[in-house]
Amino acid sequence: MSEADNNNKRKKDPNDGGPNEKTKGTSLILAAKRGYYDTVKELLGNGANVNQTNKDGWTALHGAAFNGHTDIVRLLLKWGANVNQADDSGMTVLSMAAAKGHIDTVRLLLDQKYGVHMNVEANLALNLATYQGHTDIVILLLDKGVDVNQGDAIDGTRALQLAIEGGNMELVNLLLGVGADLGLLPEEARYTLDSHRELPDGQDSIATCAICLEDLSDDTKGPAIRTACKHIFHRDCLIQTIELRPLLGEPPPCPICRVPIIIRVEDLGKAIKKADGFRLCAMGLKF
Repeated sequence: MSEADNNNKRKKDPNDGGPNEKTKGTSLILAAKRGYYDTVKELLGNGANVNQTNKDGWTALHGAAFNGHTDIVRLLLKWGANVNQADDSGMTVLSMAAAKGHIDTVRLLLDQKYGVHMNVEANLALNLATYQGHTDIVILLLDKGVDVNQGDAIDGTRALQLAIEGGNMELVNLLLGVGADLGLLPEEARYTLDSHRELPDGQDSIATCAICLEDLSDDTKGPAIRTACKHIFHRDCLIQTIELRPLLGEPPPCPICRVPIIIRVEDLGKAIKKADGFRLCAMGLKF
């Protein structure tokens, strides 16, 4: 075929010289993620596929929800964006917005007219909001009917377990108050909760070590230690449980939540009973 024929063929191609649908879709995702409302509107008007995905399975709606661009989320939904489409990791737009703390976006997505699936996908959003400590979003999701005792779609984890492991007693009490069932959680989560709870008036024992489950006021196993992740142990129990690393090396993981252990001087000492709980009397000891 001659060069002239090739040129004629290119001239007859209606897509020659302009972006194809996939390219426009990719541009749409980028514009939505960056919050370029006018660009998103123009691309949609020029035929961009509103549900086009990128290499990670993100649509434009994922990008907008992740960064809390609520006005763009509303625009994309108006153009038919799939509110329940998950990315390659299983994350829906509701879960992304909940994890990032974008309550206005979450509130919009929960509007019944958009048809968000209020099942295990919504429970993943509840779990992520709980894990990140977004109490306002947790309350909103519960008000919209998310089942507090339903595990998420990834591994069946429940919100109460995450609140306990994170030491967030505000959320623990909130979830228990709306019917979260402790009996559905693994034993270690229930033990961890015992180590967080305060001592009621007149009770003879205080919080227990999260490893041996014995009273923290008994210092035969060494002074009590509260780690940065808020779990509390006897010193000797912790030493026997974790793999000790050199002082300048990587911190060992907490045996309960696997967060790197950080211990401050004020968090190491004798557990002293008080009427409303207990405190650690710092002794300046080194661990």
